[in-house]
Amino acid sequence: DPVTFANRFHRFLEKRIGAINITWKTYILEWIKDYAKNFFNIEEIRDWSLDETLFEFIKYLEERESDEQKSETFLKFLDKYILRISNEIEKEILIDFYKQYEFCI
Repeated sequence: DPVTFANRFHRFLEKRIGAINITWKTYILEWIKDYAKNFFNIEEIRDWSLDETLFEFIKYLEERESDEQKSETFLKFLDKYILRISNEIEKEILIDFYKQYEFCI
């Protein structure tokens, strides 16, 4: 089922990329957790084949990627990302970028 798949895939990736310094790893893992949340409240209990699960996961990633490329969504993402930055110089640069981007849209 999609929830089990997402949980196992999340744990798998967490173990593999945990030691690697990838800036976007938490973002990727967040997508996987969000995918699982889509199936927590489904009333219908059914057996999922691996093909169905993977197809739904890939479809979710494609839709999520498309949504994330929208201007408003990018601003929300950038805002959350800036909050996590501890380096003040980097934070100021990103805040300036945020303001300029917001002005342009």
